Amino acid sequence: MDSTGESQTASVRQSEPGLGEEVMDFAAQNRDEAALPGNCNAASTHAAADFSAPTETDRTEEGWQISQSLRAKKKQAKERKFQQGGDFSAGSRPTTDNQPKRRGRPTRRRPPALPKDDLKVVFRPHQGLPLKNVTTQAISDAIVEACQGKVRWDQFILRIRPGSNIALASTPDTTVAMAMRGVTSLNINGRPHPVNVYVTAGEGTKKGVIHGIEPHTPSETIKASIRFRTQSVTLVDARMLGDSQSAVLTFFGDILPRYVYYRGGEKECIPFRNTVQFCRACGAVGHRTDVCPQPDSPVCHTCGMRNPEVNHNCTPTCAICTGNHITGDRSCLKRLKPIRKQAAKPPKKPHKPAPRWFQSEEEESEWEYGRGGTRKSRSRTRTPSKNRAVETGQPGQRHPKSTSTPRAISQDNPNAQALPRSKPPGVCPAHSNPQADAVSYAQAVSPTTKHKPVTPTITEHPEYKRVVAENRQHRTELQEVKSRMARLESLLNQSSNTQSPASTPVVSQPVAQPVATQPPQTPPIAFLVQQIQLVFAKLGQMERTISDLSQAQNPRKRSCQSPGAPTRQPKESGITDSENTNHG
Repeated sequence: MDSTGESQTASVRQSEPGLGEEVMDFAAQNRDEAALPGNCNAASTHAAADFSAPTETDRTEEGWQISQSLRAKKKQAKERKFQQGGDFSAGSRPTTDNQPKRRGRPTRRRPPALPKDDLKVVFRPHQGLPLKNVTTQAISDAIVEACQGKVRWDQFILRIRPGSNIALASTPDTTVAMAMRGVTSLNINGRPHPVNVYVTAGEGTKKGVIHGIEPHTPSETIKASIRFRTQSVTLVDARMLGDSQSAVLTFFGDILPRYVYYRGGEKECIPFRNTVQFCRACGAVGHRTDVCPQPDSPVCHTCGMRNPEVNHNCTPTCAICTGNHITGDRSCLKRLKPIRKQAAKPPKKPHKPAPRWFQSEEEESEWEYGRGGTRKSRSRTRTPSKNRAVETGQPGQRHPKSTSTPRAISQDNPNAQALPRSKPPGVCPAHSNPQADAVSYAQAVSPTTKHKPVTPTITEHPEYKRVVAENRQHRTELQEVKSRMARLESLLNQSSNTQSPASTPVVSQPVAQPVATQPPQTPPIAFLVQQIQLVFAKLGQMERTISDLSQAQNPRKRSCQSPGAPTRQPKESGITDSENTNHG
């Protein structure tokens, strides 16, 4: 312990020469105190001094390691890679404390989402066309020119993705999308550039992968062989993944089926995950080789070193996860992109309507300023159950100051009379009139309650009286028409009986010729037939009128269509014949 204390004292003396004497006295005092038996404080002080200032050599002694932050670990890994790989390019030089730190690239705001229901057309150029160096209006003009006037620039929205080196056109018109799909080359800056154009799956689709399918199986065969039991889901497309035994299924719906049946066999449907795009021409991550903007840049495909020397020694390094394997290998843990989870929508707050009126001014002020708690709206009408509860003396009184004594009733409402808490024993509830003019207890003690006028019954309504009078008048007219019709039928029978025996001799005798000199008369039979037709027409009109009036007499048909109107009548037993009804 003494030797350790002396070494610590010497190190402190060398670092701070101005405090040499004080340090020496402090060390001597510690040695004197340590010599005393049973001095535990001195031992703990020396132990703390031993572990207070560790050096670089003491970091890994006896299995102890100093914890480091993730940033420090990445910095050390970058330095080791720089020392081992020998990459002296500007992009791989580690930053030191002496060099000024460069500020990071300012984060760009994410562009707004394209219309959800639009069709998305992708333009993927071939090698040698960096779209990040071309303006959007130049590409838009080239698309309009390639479509030969079938498309206008105001019919689509164009967006460039410089990371993937593709152009994306969004349009709601199917004709425009089909015209863009036929484009094979874009003329940009006076030079034609071949492109591949295809239409992507729209919003609301989900993709799944199934394994164990024969390679190079046609899409039509896969679609015809797939069955699933998930409801509200439709199979849109199916295709093979290159030369593998996996197929991608595109479903339209909000749910991805967990299992599908291929030719009757059950197969698990795994959510499809896109692979991280890696270019083998320039070694960059984010785009594919067929759309590389710099296909002639020299780079080592094994370690990723730019401008490598001939026959240089290198170890495989993954550009995606920096692991010891080739970029894009199946063993790479970051080869597949994570599934993007949709942001959870906040639950909609239930709409609470404002109460119809407030019981006090304090409740109204709490509602206006939002400081009130749970509030319940008062009902406009009093239910029969509450009236019965109050009349029988049960709890449920709404007025705070009302009591059951006549004195309290007279204080609240001087005009109200004291009502008994229970019904008299002589009154039978079965024979009591529910529409009587009796005032309930709650209406008597509440000064703000107004007595509503008693609605008259249907027999006392003026409209009902008018309909009954018209019905009587029409019945009288009907009886007159029937009697007139009977008289006409009798006259018709008499005329037919008188003309039938004289018709034959009049035609054969020549004496009937002087009768032609008399003025012609209307045959009685035709006249009677005409009168009968008029009577029948009148009778049909009367029957229709009587049926309409009978429907109007039905008390179930309300006189006002509004449910809340004061003239709405209660339902009563049907009246079959107005003549048998007592109206007085």
